[in-house]
Amino acid sequence: MAEPQRLGFALERLFGHLGAPPIRTLGQLADHWDEIVGPGLAGHCRPAGLLDGVLRVQCDDPAWVSQIKWMEAQISERFRARFPDTDLRSIRASVAP
Repeated sequence: MAEPQRLGFALERLFGHLGAPPIRTLGQLADHWDEIVGPGLAGHCRPAGLLDGVLRVQCDDPAWVSQIKWMEAQISERFRARFPDTDLRSIRASVAP
């Protein structure tokens, strides 16, 4: 019989197999969101998920979706500076339901 594992370790392995980043990355992303996108965007857009290198962002208006797309290179650069070990290939923004 296998030895029991800590729940956090087991979840990290499961999420890794699913293409998700470490759990702590998601929490830190929310904590540092205004630094990554700037305070103006942070007031209208929020991170909704990160899976297989795609950061999903939900915005409260189509104009902010356009702004995220326009600033994708800058946002990606700031993200990579904050989370150098996390794969980020693209950012997909949409209007929150």
